[in-house]
Amino acid sequence: MRRSTKKKLITAVIVLAALFAAASYFLYSFYVPDEQAEVQGNIRYTDAEIRRMAMHGFLEHNSLYLRFFHNKITLPDEPFIDSIEVEYLAPDRVRLHANEEYPVGYLLRDGWRNYFTVSGIVTESLEDEAQKKEEEREKRKTTEAALTPEAAETVLTPEPAGPDETSSDTAFRPALTNVPLVSGLTEESYAVGEQILTEDMTVYQTLQTLDKLVNKLDIFPDEIVIDPDGTMALRYEEVLVDLGTDRMLDEKMSRAAAILPQLEGMKGTLHLENFSSGTINIVFSAWQEEESEETAEENTEETVEEEYFYDESAYPQEEYYYDENAYPQEEYYYDENAYPQEEYYYDESAYQQEEYY
Repeated sequence: MRRSTKKKLITAVIVLAALFAAASYFLYSFYVPDEQAEVQGNIRYTDAEIRRMAMHGFLEHNSLYLRFFHNKITLPDEPFIDSIEVEYLAPDRVRLHANEEYPVGYLLRDGWRNYFTVSGIVTESLEDEAQKKEEEREKRKTTEAALTPEAAETVLTPEPAGPDETSSDTAFRPALTNVPLVSGLTEESYAVGEQILTEDMTVYQTLQTLDKLVNKLDIFPDEIVIDPDGTMALRYEEVLVDLGTDRMLDEKMSRAAAILPQLEGMKGTLHLENFSSGTINIVFSAWQEEESEETAEENTEETVEEEYFYDESAYPQEEYYYDENAYPQEEYYYDENAYPQEEYYYDESAYQQEEYY
């Protein structure tokens, strides 16, 4: 009896040891280090952030577990990303495909940037840094103006907080440097998670196409301006590219990418709203500086043939202007006083008739 119990105990120990060995083999032979997890499809998020979302625990580092039980990871709480799909490559290597739903623009409302995706969903709201700095600058000016000169000299600028004085921010923060401001889309304010409603919802398809083109051509605009009639324009610093409708958008953007380097430092409108397949010359209307607050000059149109750019401001037309003041007509004026008629007067006393009598 004792021998039978002892035999069962030995058998159980052997089975447990085998299971432990199998579990150890499963856990460690198929363990995927972070450097062995490739990342594709990410634009806004870094590779490290994608790995952290998909492989945040020990079990999630196992390639077999990821392959059969966790091959598609949905992330409803993360902005700008829909899901991550796992591709099995080897026992210690996988590929993570990030399906990002990154923003195509943001609305500026009350000092906050409301970023929205191609479906019009507001996914994140961040404070506008430029406006925040401007408000801080104005507040500082107001404070200094209220102080006496002696007190103003004693005001010291606080040193920035060191690493020990601030808490570390471990939240994922996608790169938003190339996301443009969108003006004219709506006048309403929307909270995170809400969809921005417009009369023509196909505008988001156009914004998505624009986003792909500017990324492909590497010409990121500062602002996308949407007019009430549905036409669009892109602002690059002081240059406005008028695209008109979304017809031939690919060709328009390609032409804009070729011309924009020539317009660096200039102010005006590049007209592509009437672009067609037969268009050769592109018109650029330069903005003239205002002489005063009451008087503004009209825009001067210039013809651009890509590399042969003609600048009227560099070649003014005044040299061909006829100035009557510079060329007076007085030299052709007949002055009777200057040419008296007396020399032609017949004097009878000078020619006596007696000699012919």
